[in-house]
Amino acid sequence: MRTERVLLRIGQADGRTASVPMRHNLSHQRGSRCYFGALAEPDAEIGEATEPSFTGANLFEALAVWRATIEPEGWRLLHGAARADCWSRPGHASPFVEQLLPGREATHRLNALDPAPFDTVTTLAEQRANFEAWQAALPPVPVGRVPPREGHGDDPPVVEFGPLARLAGRILGSRE
Repeated sequence: MRTERVLLRIGQADGRTASVPMRHNLSHQRGSRCYFGALAEPDAEIGEATEPSFTGANLFEALAVWRATIEPEGWRLLHGAARADCWSRPGHASPFVEQLLPGREATHRLNALDPAPFDTVTTLAEQRANFEAWQAALPPVPVGRVPPREGHGDDPPVVEFGPLARLAGRILGSRE
């Protein structure tokens, strides 16, 4: 099985850093499989039946499981996957993360293995809180024009429509 070998950088608040060898494989069928320790060595034989060290639907999720083992000791992953302003796109088996832009639904794609300085990375719990805050700050998505259910015709609208939208609704409604 083909794997990519990378050297992960980890760091502590006091400035100490270390390199951790990893091999990983990403496929749409099995998601991301990461191999650490002896399996990360270049001459290690890794086949389809080799048990991975950590797995996830994508590289971000597999690294998140590994991060849970190093973060209690104060270590932080120094890559895009651990940036405070990044999160994975659900349902996509990819090596990318999305940089979250405050107040905007649009995101910017970054490689999860791009280097990141210590002051831009955080723990997974803090990263999740940042993601949830970003989601909460997004403007509401307008509800589509669906006829009200029986008995709910007088319910107030979920989204406030402007005068032009109301006029269009009256015009379009008169054609029925």
